[in-house]
Amino acid sequence: QTTFKPGSALRMPFADASFDAAITLHVAMNIKDRAGLYRETARVLKRNAVLCIYDVMKGVNDELRYPVPWADAESSSYLTTLDEMQVLLAGAGFSVEEIEDRTDFGIAFFRERLSVDNSPSPLGLHLLMGETSRAKLRNMLLNLEQGAIAPVVMIARYAP
Repeated sequence: QTTFKPGSALRMPFADASFDAAITLHVAMNIKDRAGLYRETARVLKRNAVLCIYDVMKGVNDELRYPVPWADAESSSYLTTLDEMQVLLAGAGFSVEEIEDRTDFGIAFFRERLSVDNSPSPLGLHLLMGETSRAKLRNMLLNLEQGAIAPVVMIARYAP
């Protein structure tokens, strides 16, 4: 039983302290006002609620190649470093409890995806990414291998 309520992540249509937990999957890299995102997430969470984040972070190499799945160009990509993320979360009242770098998993995943037949299946990410989906996957792999990005899982607790 699921209900979907479309709206802005920066102005969610929910009352304060409505949720016991929240999760974001590859969301923040598309949101310029990252501080606003985490303030708004904190607003709708109950005290001691858990926030799970799975997102792409800036790596040690600044040479990010585009297009990537979330952005065709740098002008629509809002990556932060892991250190910046921790500061943003702390500023919204979160304490980070766990961090897991998923770079090795990402490299294996994109190598496998790129090794399969080029003919698209009836369903898949290519439907969301459009005609440049293969280039986006190749750039993801290259960016991961060169340290330009790092997929990271973070567990944070809202404890103002």
